[in-house]
Amino acid sequence: MPLRIAYIGNFGVSFSTENHVAKALERNGHEVVRMQENVGENWRTMRSWKSGEVDFVLWTRTWNEPSYGADRTVAHLKAQSIPIVGYHLDRWWGLEREQEIGTTPFFTADILCTADGGNQQRWEDAGITHWWFPPAVSLAECEMVGVSRPQFESDVAFVGSWKGYHPAWNYRLEVVEKCRELFGDRFKTWPDNNRDDYRPAIREQELADLYASVRVLVGDSCLVGGIEYYWSDRVPETLGRGGCLIHPSVSGLDEQFTIGTHLLTYELGDFDGLSRAVEDALANPVETAAIAAAGKRHVMDCHTYERRMQDLVKRLYGEKVL
Repeated sequence: MPLRIAYIGNFGVSFSTENHVAKALERNGHEVVRMQENVGENWRTMRSWKSGEVDFVLWTRTWNEPSYGADRTVAHLKAQSIPIVGYHLDRWWGLEREQEIGTTPFFTADILCTADGGNQQRWEDAGITHWWFPPAVSLAECEMVGVSRPQFESDVAFVGSWKGYHPAWNYRLEVVEKCRELFGDRFKTWPDNNRDDYRPAIREQELADLYASVRVLVGDSCLVGGIEYYWSDRVPETLGRGGCLIHPSVSGLDEQFTIGTHLLTYELGDFDGLSRAVEDALANPVETAAIAAAGKRHVMDCHTYERRMQDLVKRLYGEKVL
């Protein structure tokens, strides 16, 4: 049945996770009350809500300013029996930000959903009810038809932040540098080689065109600590836009995707293996196109935000949270 959901997050840019999730909930038939996280008045408004005003509060945290009174708002919502569900694509365990787990209100949500499925015992030991939700992509972005454009064309590309990335994960910069060595002018990065932007400058339709213009995409995730059951949202985002992706092998990925059918993998650090996988994909364009097409279909069926939000609501009912 349709629900009324308050969503705390960053809605300031159209491509944010929060906007994609909110639209997915609405596409699933629910009402979403958007609450911009860094606006103090929104937190004060929520402290006036009574039981039943919303079915649950969804929260994707970007800021952590005590002045917003998040701790008081969380306490009030719990007193009113309004469930709070945290939803995030990042990881914390094993990174410097791990200290936030016991010190910030976000982690006191009734349910915490993250893409980190490899630390379930640690979540439980911290007293946090954690549900693993692998990353997804907006169905609307999958539905965009990309058109090959000369300025984006290359045999091989890396799409995503690679300069100024997590200091604990230097492997990404190593991958980019190795790909330049292996593939020379056939390889491009987006943001391009002369930019230091943290975020790619290309979004939405242009991004769909970029993926349609590149034959093989090399991917990466923050796998520091030998983490399992975690990967970047770039996996579904690349596949959902029809890209042929080669990604490091990580436990759990083969349970969500069929390796060799939906995407290709190589062993982390095996750059000879990466080179062979790329060259084989380039030498067999028909098979590569079939992998890209199968990956796109699979993501549209199983790994969209529409599907994730459908699964979330179903589980909230099943666990008697709603």
